[in-house]
Amino acid sequence: MDETNTLGTRLEGLRALRTSQEAPPKFWSDLLARLGQEIGADFGFLCVLEAPRKTWKTVSDWSSDRHSNLKGLSEEIIHGLASQVLEQGLVEVNLSFGEQKEAVSGMVGLRLLLGEGQPDTVVIYHLPLTLCTSSQRGQRALLLELVADLPRSHSNSLALKSSQEAADSSAKALDLLVLINEDQQFLKAAMTLCNEFAARFRCVRVCFGWVEGEYVQVQAISHLERFKRNLEAVQSLESAMEEACDQDQEILWPQPEGGEAITRDHERLSKSEGVDYLLSLPIRAGGEVLAVVTCERVTEPFSESEIYDLRLFCDVVSRRLVDLKSQDRWLGAKLAHGLRQSLTGLLGPENTLGKMLGFFGMLMVLYLSFAQWDYRVEADFQLQTDSVIFLTAPFDGFLADSFVELGHGVAVDQSLARLDVRELHLEESTILADILAHTLSADKAKATGKLADMRIAQAKRKQSWARLERVRYMLEHAEIRSPMDGIVVEGELGKMIGSPLRKGEVLVKLATIGSLYVEVEVDESEIHEVRQGAKGEISFRSQPDITFPIEVEIIHPVAVAREQANLFLVRAKPNGEQADWWRPGMSGVAKITVGPRNVFWILSHRTVNLLRLLFWY
Repeated sequence: MDETNTLGTRLEGLRALRTSQEAPPKFWSDLLARLGQEIGADFGFLCVLEAPRKTWKTVSDWSSDRHSNLKGLSEEIIHGLASQVLEQGLVEVNLSFGEQKEAVSGMVGLRLLLGEGQPDTVVIYHLPLTLCTSSQRGQRALLLELVADLPRSHSNSLALKSSQEAADSSAKALDLLVLINEDQQFLKAAMTLCNEFAARFRCVRVCFGWVEGEYVQVQAISHLERFKRNLEAVQSLESAMEEACDQDQEILWPQPEGGEAITRDHERLSKSEGVDYLLSLPIRAGGEVLAVVTCERVTEPFSESEIYDLRLFCDVVSRRLVDLKSQDRWLGAKLAHGLRQSLTGLLGPENTLGKMLGFFGMLMVLYLSFAQWDYRVEADFQLQTDSVIFLTAPFDGFLADSFVELGHGVAVDQSLARLDVRELHLEESTILADILAHTLSADKAKATGKLADMRIAQAKRKQSWARLERVRYMLEHAEIRSPMDGIVVEGELGKMIGSPLRKGEVLVKLATIGSLYVEVEVDESEIHEVRQGAKGEISFRSQPDITFPIEVEIIHPVAVAREQANLFLVRAKPNGEQADWWRPGMSGVAKITVGPRNVFWILSHRTVNLLRLLFWY
């Protein structure tokens, strides 16, 4: 009967460890002592493998009543055995001392099974030699393997208890939220909150204060429908609430050991009202303290679980109270509150990047709406000249030689090309022979008195002289010369040598450089902006990094059609010296300044005009 009771007591003790609700330090101490007693050990050690350095650390020890120390057992031996236990799970060895090396005691180690993520933990016990027999080893090993999962069971038990408490707290919070939701007025909901807190947490008084500007004003007191704000007790309450609001943290009085909160107003309130325990909890919404709840007790302090429940209740009802406060006010107050919230969101420290982008965007819109730029009409241009001469073929023939190329500069009376004159020289010789023959015929007819024959011969001689003059004129003009200083802008005579020419056919086009002007092709949609005398700039496609000033001289009144667009030709003169590399026909982009315009209009007027035409009816 005694053995049965003893076994039952032992099993009950081990079962109690599995369901223990003790904190980890106390649980480990109880576990170490209980296992040591079960196996009859003298000493016991709890060792933990520290992760960073992979070294063992003895965190707890135990000894039976029979011994207080153990000579010759060092930490090196304990930690060495701990490493073996970690690898094998269960290890039992004998210890021997002295020269004879006879066994005098034993050591047994067990690896405890913990939850995932927990450090490796082992227990090591010292056993008297009388308990180191083979039969006792088997029983001891069986017992230790059965209890190796005690720490895991303890962790699960604590987690289950914590889950149950959290579920109970959530259920209570939902019940309170249901009661608050039934109230449609802010003060009534605040009174419900105070009364529920007082009833559920055994408080002698619960007060609710709302933050108004830099101060906290008491809105409701439990079980008290009306109160005067100028009472000293109410003012003391408000000071205590402001103390919690300013520090943005819960304040518990008496302050727990190690607390750093300032509690002077809570201490003063405790003494003046005769309450021993105070707890002030801020109610937050959007990260900002909007209200404070102060609870008072005279019999017992607030436990950690109660503080957790109160904190949870405040978080649950905060949004409902904020909504009721914003709704339960007159229209002017609502508008002022909405404006204040908008300005707070706009000027507050949150979302700095977005606000900076918005600020710069607003500045950009204002700049586009009110700033002005010099608007410039942009169009293509070409260099043109009025001094252009076309040199043509003087007669039908063939090109014999060319002395210039396209783009070459020429001087006055410089030879440009020469026509083939061989046939002309032959014709000249023939005509001279005909003249001589006609002269002889006229002299013979005169000598014989044949006046009619003489007249005919003289007429033929004159005709031959006319032909001779024509041939000699052609010979004189067979070499084409430049009538002025200029440049060859058209005609590649080098490719035409030997080719037949027709009289009047253009061979070379010469132009002077000194009289160049700019011909700008302005689109009809912007010609109304251009005025005579307007200034501008041109940039050549061959030299886009250089600009030259121009001034509008003439605006042609008739448009010309080019590539499906109507263009107006605007003549402008260069202001300043012309570059020596300018040539007629060169092109680029011209920008004519027409005056200041709104920036937004400059950027959008083309699109606006297109849309106006598109949707015009």
